[in-house]
Amino acid sequence: MSASRFATVSMLSKHVQQLLHQCFNQKTLASAELVVENIMSNHWDPHNKDVPASRFDIQVLISQDLSFRCQFIFDPLELNFPPDIILSDNLPLVLEDIHSLVNWNATDKNALSDLVNELIEKFLTLQADQVRLLGIQRIQIQADMLANRQFYSFVKLREEPLVVVQFIVPLFTIENGIKTPLFNLTVDYSVNTRTDSIHVDVSTNEPSDAPGKPFRLPEFRAASESIGLYCESIEKRASRKNGEVSDRFTSRRNLITTISQRMAAHILEFDEKNFTYLAYKLRIVKDPEYTTESSYRIRRRTFLFIVNVKVHQNFPSENYPPTVFVICLNTKSTVPLRFRYDPYMTPEETALMIM
Repeated sequence: MSASRFATVSMLSKHVQQLLHQCFNQKTLASAELVVENIMSNHWDPHNKDVPASRFDIQVLISQDLSFRCQFIFDPLELNFPPDIILSDNLPLVLEDIHSLVNWNATDKNALSDLVNELIEKFLTLQADQVRLLGIQRIQIQADMLANRQFYSFVKLREEPLVVVQFIVPLFTIENGIKTPLFNLTVDYSVNTRTDSIHVDVSTNEPSDAPGKPFRLPEFRAASESIGLYCESIEKRASRKNGEVSDRFTSRRNLITTISQRMAAHILEFDEKNFTYLAYKLRIVKDPEYTTESSYRIRRRTFLFIVNVKVHQNFPSENYPPTVFVICLNTKSTVPLRFRYDPYMTPEETALMIM
């Protein structure tokens, strides 16, 4: 092998190694499985620079339901030339429109990585265009609400009257100004175009064997919630989870303060030192009953209640939700107030659930 050819083959091997490194180490949406086949020996060793990798396939997995394949073919006699590319049917591109291919530079170690990344971007753009072409207002509103963040969408199913669009949104937490990847949120947004009804399934790519307890996703209120606001809620809750121990006093204070401010005219007492207790009164007047004789029965009843809220020192915690008891002064009875508690809610959100 001539010195110039050896240098070119070595550079091509570096291209492939760089691509492998990016695909398997980047913390982004797309993960790529790279399968390389050596035409000359049917053996490819990424650590052996003497072996020319002149033909190989790449499969890019965007999600379990979305992927594309492409084959790269280099001329063994002219490795400085850009590769020929065979794309899968779901990536219909004109090769002249691929900037990284037209401006191929074999001496640039990132040339192959840049080319694959451009193919991924164009593939995702094509998928997003197909979502827009559906012309379904509900789906477009969800996409518009995500415009301020990175997300990916594609048509997962289209069998009239059912249309399912999958949204994939990378989520992050921010602590002390440092942005840390959390996981990718996957939302299957189903619309029945005949009845205009919707159904939403949410999941993450968080590994099942990740250290600590898996993140518990809050309920998605399909009828009223946007995917964008839902993502913000998850990121806030994840940030709270990370700083839960050091923030317990602040969380108790925010919970008790929120209730005391909103119920200021009804507060009986609350713990101003440790913020573990609060009591307020309620007065409910039952309206007169309407009779069949089209006249009002002259009877109004007033009910008086005392609401006791107790907050554990370890709040917020899944094992220590606030306890709320309602005492009816009319009947001298006490009943627990049951409410939907989520330890990842903000203290202010928990206060609103109690009141």
